[in-house]
Amino acid sequence: MISEELKDFLKTVLTSWQVIAVVVAAILYIALVSYAARFRKRKGALPPVRKGVKLKPSKEKKPAKTSGEDDEDKDKDKEDRKK
Repeated sequence: MISEELKDFLKTVLTSWQVIAVVVAAILYIALVSYAARFRKRKGALPPVRKGVKLKPSKEKKPAKTSGEDDEDKDKDKEDRKK
């Protein structure tokens, strides 16, 4: 049989705050990883990429700005912010 000293020692070790903190942290970590894996599997996963399939270009094409227009736009933004 196990001696009384060993029983007391194991009881003291298992109920120490360090062991309890590590066990709680491990449980929380496993729960978080399980939740993330389940979430990613359900909604968060991106559809698989198919090779050779090109994306359709957007129908709207914005006209290219010249360098002078960029400066004017910046000035207008600054004036709008001041108001």
